[in-house]
Amino acid sequence: MSDENFKDHPEVVAVAVLSTGGWGAAGAAPENFKDHPQSIGERRSEDAGNGALWTPREAMIHVLRLIDSGEIKPEALVVCWSESDDKPGVKTTKFRASAPDPVTSVGLLTMIAQKMVGVA
Repeated sequence: MSDENFKDHPEVVAVAVLSTGGWGAAGAAPENFKDHPQSIGERRSEDAGNGALWTPREAMIHVLRLIDSGEIKPEALVVCWSESDDKPGVKTTKFRASAPDPVTSVGLLTMIAQKMVGVA
């Protein structure tokens, strides 16, 4: 469907906006997360130091807020996630990286894994 299909049906556009988290016309994402409000899950997770208390989306918005506010200036970033597959009990793992080279990405992951288990 194109925008032309919605011209005479503003209620459809309103539904699309609400279903995408209310980001504006036709679900356009904000360019800057600096002033994005903190969610309850984010606050609980940060206070407790427990990653199980927020959603992956809340964690991503938190990092985007830190970057957009200038609080952090990452030189490398690796994002990893797992998804349930169509088969019960099967998970697919994926990642996206922004780093000068694969060695930097692996080093970053290694350091974080050690911090997560309390070694570093």
